[in-house]
Amino acid sequence: MAPAVRNLKSKPHQNPISCQRMTQETGTGFPERIMRQLESAGASFARPRGRAALQYGFESEIRSLRCSKVMRISDSNHISVVIVGAMDMIERGLTFVPPAQRVAGMARLACDRNGGRTRLRQLYQDGSAKIRMPAVSADPLEAVLINTAGGLTGGDRLGWEVDVGAGAAATITTQACEKVYRAASDRAEVRVKLTVGAGGRIAWLPQETIVFDRSAFARRLDLELAAGAEALVLEATVFGRLAMGERAAHGNFHDRWRVSQDGALVHAEDFRIGPGMAAILSRSAVAGGAIAMATVLMISPRVEALLDPVRDIIGGQGDASVWSVKKSGKLLARLFAEDGYQLRKRLVPLVELLNGRAGLPKLWSL
Repeated sequence: MAPAVRNLKSKPHQNPISCQRMTQETGTGFPERIMRQLESAGASFARPRGRAALQYGFESEIRSLRCSKVMRISDSNHISVVIVGAMDMIERGLTFVPPAQRVAGMARLACDRNGGRTRLRQLYQDGSAKIRMPAVSADPLEAVLINTAGGLTGGDRLGWEVDVGAGAAATITTQACEKVYRAASDRAEVRVKLTVGAGGRIAWLPQETIVFDRSAFARRLDLELAAGAEALVLEATVFGRLAMGERAAHGNFHDRWRVSQDGALVHAEDFRIGPGMAAILSRSAVAGGAIAMATVLMISPRVEALLDPVRDIIGGQGDASVWSVKKSGKLLARLFAEDGYQLRKRLVPLVELLNGRAGLPKLWSL
């Protein structure tokens, strides 16, 4: 059924219009210049699969938008409003996106050393956060984190907690790369809390986080190590997907780490980038145009002997350093690359080197 179209007369700067969604059914096409004007005013748009439509969801922070003509398009399924031109005024607060259902997930895993090997003590799962444990014949215990929502967007909340008991060992990874999609409002947040008992060891090795254009994301990682405990922590991020022609030009990304051992802070960092992510990454003092990067942190008395092999693997795109901390050692490495594949080609041998006999998680591959 073809949509029926009628014009609604209005005077400039009068009759503010409140609407939930602005849509134009394609046919004659939507002027490119109008799309650019709407986007600059704060509109978000996407092409839904399986239908030829452009959907515009306006947020409450839009201060004003002028238009000359308002057309109401109606069919048997919905009524939508399209605003075209540059005359009428939509005042702040009169346009809004109805609240959408958001992701909320929390999962917790605890393990202890019992009977000569690491065994599960507690498993808790809620919402979209799930944990699965592949069968392994020896230490470390291996756990796979799964976000059943398939990605994150504005307003989503996800939490992971892992408690490794004294003398126990665990390797934690993810089922796949976590995707952070465009945010219509708010930001996606992930909270990670890791604790390791005396003589224990944890390897936190999630696969890459892929950041999409106009996304908003904040992650907080807190790691508490007892005396004599060891840790290997990796976080890798890819801003856009070159193979898919997707570029993360704008957005906000924040990654916060706090690591303590025996009650003393041994590592802290806050990485922030945005709102012009691509422009910042293109600077020679930042990433020189690279879109993939990773931070690797290792707390262990063995790190000094590993420094030269680590630098050989990293090559010229990154570096590594070693310090002495709390009767132990700290190795910190930064890597960057042109895309996610080139980054992983170096992360795979690096993780195999630093993770010792445990090697690479089963789900990691090139």
